[in-house]
Amino acid sequence: MEKVDIIIQLSKDNYPFDLLLLADESIEAINKYINDCSVFEILLNNKMIGIMAVMINNDNTIELKNIAISKRHQRNGFGKQAINLLENFYREKGVKIIYVGTGDASHSQQRFYQNLGFKKYAIKEDFFLNNYQSAIFENGIQLKDMVMFNKQN
Repeated sequence: MEKVDIIIQLSKDNYPFDLLLLADESIEAINKYINDCSVFEILLNNKMIGIMAVMINNDNTIELKNIAISKRHQRNGFGKQAINLLENFYREKGVKIIYVGTGDASHSQQRFYQNLGFKKYAIKEDFFLNNYQSAIFENGIQLKDMVMFNKQN
């Protein structure tokens, strides 16, 4: 199978909540961070197939708050490509560390980040219990803690 390249571009507005909700459980949770983020569209042949929301913590660090690829385009390497493009974009701006968090039972997401060179560094205990009104289950397990990863850029 030949490699197909994507591009990322900053989004102006009208964020696609249908995509954002693939990576976050509620619009209320998304609304807590989305307006403080730079939002990038992930494009394949000029069509949006994904989205990334990035919060700038300071001149040296960013946090990837949301990354989602449409279900139809998942498992094709587009998420990896998008993060690599994001790393390059922010490296040119002097960013040294990228942070990302995922659920304690989100095993495939944890492997995804670890395969990209992210290292586990902290756990935010009871994050999902304190920040979501309804219980969230993955792999038959209720999410409780957020596992935090970081990567030197």
